[in-house]
Amino acid sequence: MVINKKILLLFWAVALATLISGVATAGYYATGGMSGDGMANRVFVLLGGNFTGGGYIQFLTYLAFFLSLFDIFQKRKSLQRELKQFRKKLLPTNGRDLLLAKDIRELQFKMMDLEKAKKHGLLSDMIKKACTKFRSNNSIPEIMEVISAQTEINKEKSESAQSDIRYLT
Repeated sequence: MVINKKILLLFWAVALATLISGVATAGYYATGGMSGDGMANRVFVLLGGNFTGGGYIQFLTYLAFFLSLFDIFQKRKSLQRELKQFRKKLLPTNGRDLLLAKDIRELQFKMMDLEKAKKHGLLSDMIKKACTKFRSNNSIPEIMEVISAQTEINKEKSESAQSDIRYLT
């Protein structure tokens, strides 16, 4: 995710947490504040209405919740984009189909076109790298190494991108 997008999501999370805390604080003081009795006052205290008496903890909880929620929405959007890549059937799915050298070149250009159209994903990037490697040395074992290494890199990137969610939850 781009830094500017993260800052925008942080802004929205702070805005929503402030709104909820503001409403809870207003409700707390409208129902009598510290001297207030009754169910409504107690509900506003639980929602973080008594900001100096522990309501700031609720504010931080709301902030963490919204940050995690927005991050999950971004990950879900990215996952749906990747699923579209799989549905495009960029590679032959029938076990009897083989890719010939001329097919590799066409496939690589197809992946480059997807990249130019900003419709590329992990799968198309991996296919493009494998095609480039095959065109440079025609070695299947080296292509398998490239795919394995790229899969490991993508796995590490995914795990580090999800570390914020794990930390906040």
